Amino acid sequence: MITERLDVHISDGRRVAVWRSTSGDPGGPVVVISAGYARTMRSAGAIALCLVRNGCTVYRFDSVNHLGLSDGEIVDFNLEDLDESFRAVIDLARRTERVHEVRLVVLSIAAAAAYKIAVEDPGIDRIVGLSGVVNGVRTLKVACGEDYSVYTQAELPPLVHVDGHDVEPTRLWQAMQPGGGLTPELITARLAEISVPVVNCVATGDTWVDIDDCRQAFTATRDNAPRILVELPFNGHDIAKNPAAVKLVLEELTRYIAGPTPGHDGPPEFEVTFPGFEELLQTRTGERDRAVAEQAGPEMAGRAG
Repeated sequence: MITERLDVHISDGRRVAVWRSTSGDPGGPVVVISAGYARTMRSAGAIALCLVRNGCTVYRFDSVNHLGLSDGEIVDFNLEDLDESFRAVIDLARRTERVHEVRLVVLSIAAAAAYKIAVEDPGIDRIVGLSGVVNGVRTLKVACGEDYSVYTQAELPPLVHVDGHDVEPTRLWQAMQPGGGLTPELITARLAEISVPVVNCVATGDTWVDIDDCRQAFTATRDNAPRILVELPFNGHDIAKNPAAVKLVLEELTRYIAGPTPGHDGPPEFEVTFPGFEELLQTRTGERDRAVAEQAGPEMAGRAG
């Protein structure tokens, strides 16, 4: 896998760091991955490698006001910045690859941003989620250990602890209020508007993304286009870190992203090519070193294979 660093800027000039990964061969689907909250683009290295091995050109990014290599800090994290960063990278992928259709892979809360984008962008070909959030109010309640949605704005503390990081809560609180981007009502309404296939791979024992919420949202919105819920027999939200789940997760994500367009009847016919263990390990080590080098300046990282 050949990876190069690209940068793009959002409307106010802040820089979004992007990794573009290919096999070196032209053509194939163009995929943009958003790794979700408190995860960097390096966290999706195994997914990117598997997709590249199956013919995709893959773009990953760190949102502004988040962890990673882009401008800003996670204390200022909010959905609007994630949305704008995501759109900027989609536009970059289109310009660079000279394509219109782009496929999205989204982890956790990034699903909420992807659904909004797909409603407004006819060039999104499909969305495949891993632990994709359909009820952000519930997810943040579990992540914070407190239901801040029932607070008034004046009652909010200066910072809230979300999955190991302190975040200024106002804009997340706004997204949890009626009509906000994290509410199950709005997420389900957006799912109903999307006219392309949407897949969500969710562990049945995920306490952050309730499987019954997913079943309800995907059942209620499947008339317009395929809605496929892949129920994985594991526990936990970050199942890509579960060694027992990794191969199944990579297989499902790759089949639905790299294969033919999914239909209502289930997974498309597609034989997934898996990278070897040594290649996965080398990718993980190499991308860790790349990220360290790029913290000092993108020019120090060069190209990694």
